[in-house]
Amino acid sequence: MADKAGQFENLSDELLLEIFQYLHALDLFTAFSSLNNHFTSILSSVKLHVVINDLHSHHHVQFLSSFLHQHAHQVISISLHDQLHNMSSVIHFLFNQHSFENLRHCTFSSISSTTELITLVDQLKLCTKLISFKIFQPFDLPLSSDIKKQLISIALQHVPPKFQSVDLSFWCYAAHFLVNNSINSTLTRLHVLLTGSIAVCSIYSVLYILRMYYALRVFYIDIKDDEHASDQQLIRPRLLTSFVTHPPIVLSLTSFYLHIISFCDLESLRVVLRCMPNLRQLVLTIVPTPSILPRYADIFKGDEWEKLLTSLFSQLNLFDLLVSVEYPTLPLDPAVIVNSFDCFTKKYDDWQLLSRDTNKLIERFPSLVHLEFQLSFGKELPPLLDIFLGGLPDLVHIRVHFDLIRLVQNEKHCIDYIAKKRRTAFPWIACNAEDISVRIVRKTVNIYLKGCSMCTNNANHC
Repeated sequence: MADKAGQFENLSDELLLEIFQYLHALDLFTAFSSLNNHFTSILSSVKLHVVINDLHSHHHVQFLSSFLHQHAHQVISISLHDQLHNMSSVIHFLFNQHSFENLRHCTFSSISSTTELITLVDQLKLCTKLISFKIFQPFDLPLSSDIKKQLISIALQHVPPKFQSVDLSFWCYAAHFLVNNSINSTLTRLHVLLTGSIAVCSIYSVLYILRMYYALRVFYIDIKDDEHASDQQLIRPRLLTSFVTHPPIVLSLTSFYLHIISFCDLESLRVVLRCMPNLRQLVLTIVPTPSILPRYADIFKGDEWEKLLTSLFSQLNLFDLLVSVEYPTLPLDPAVIVNSFDCFTKKYDDWQLLSRDTNKLIERFPSLVHLEFQLSFGKELPPLLDIFLGGLPDLVHIRVHFDLIRLVQNEKHCIDYIAKKRRTAFPWIACNAEDISVRIVRKTVNIYLKGCSMCTNNANHC
C-alpha cells in the first residue's frame, strides 16, 4: 500500500492538476489537505469545483468553508443544494463567508423560502467572469414572489461581460420577467418558465424575449397561463402591431424548445417561428384547452405542419411534436391524425411518431425505429413497454416523457427485463444486455436498444 501511495505522489504536478480537475473541492480537501507540503502546494493551484448536494450535512459545509478562507479565489464553479436536513441555507452561509471573484459557473437548487439573497446579489455583482447561472427549484418547494423577483434580478439584470447562459427552472410571473429586464447582447442560452394571465403570458411572450436577447442560440421556454384550466371560451392573446411591422428576427437561434399550456395554433406559431429563420432543431409540446379543443383543429393536421415548416425553414434537421390531450373522450380520430402525417413518414426516414393508440400505431407502422410518447399521471410504463418491445422488431430507441411516475426502480433490473422481452418476442434478433442502456434526465427516460446514428448526431437532445 505504501508503494502505491508513493507512486501516486511521484506523478508530475501537471498530471496531478489534471486529475484534480475531476474531483470536487470537498473531496480534495478531505483526501489531500493534510498529507504533506507537496500536496498542499498543488491544492493552492488547482481550479476548484464546489459541490454541496442533499447528501451532505452542516459538518461538511463547515469543513469546506474552513479551507475556502484561503482558496475561495480558486473556485470556478459552484453547485449548491440550499436546504440540508440540519442547515437552513447553504447559499447564505457560504456567500456570507467568502468572495468568489473568479466564479464562472453557478448553480443553485432547492432554495429555502427564508434564504437571505441581499448578500448574494452584492457578491455576484463582483463575479465579472461569470458565464452561466442556473436555478433548479422543485415544484413542491414554492418560492415567494419577492424571492423570485430577486432571483430574476440576479440572473438577468447584473450581467457580467462574458455571461452566456441562464436556466431558471421555477415558475416566473411573466409580468416580472418581461418588465424588469434590459436588452442583452451576450446571452446565448436561456431556459425560463413563465406563468400569468394570458394578457401578459402567451405564445407571444417569446417575441418579447427575442427582442431583449437577440444573440440567443438555444432557447427553452415553458408557458402556462392562469386561466387555461378554466377556459370555457377562446381567448386569443393580443399581438402588438410593432411585432408585426418589426418582428424581432434572431439569426443566431438554432434550437427552440417550447412547452405551452395556453392558447397556441399554427397561425400564432407562424408569427413566432418566422423570427427564427436559421432554426435547426424545433421541439414543441402543446397542451390544448379541452373545452375549446375544436379551435385547435389545425395542430392535428400533418399536411398543415408540413406547409408551415417548409415555408419557414431550409435547414431544419430535427422536428419533434407532442400534442397532449388529457381527455380521450373528446372527438378525435387517431387514425385520421396519423394518416395526415404520412407526408413526414414518406419524406424523412427518421421521423418520430408520437401516439397513445399503441395497437393502431404498431399495426400502421410495424417498422418504427424511434418512438416517443408522454406518460400521464396514473399510467404505468411496463405494460406499454411490453407492447412496444414485443411488437416492433426494428425499434432501437424509446423516449418517454413523464411527470410524477416512478419509472425505473433499478436500472440493471430494467435492462435485464428489456433484453429478456426482446429475445422472447424476436428470437432471431441478437439482443444482449450490454447493448442496452437506460438514461433518465429530469422528466425524460431514454431507452437505447442498440446503436442509433440519429441519437449520436443529436446527443444533446436525446
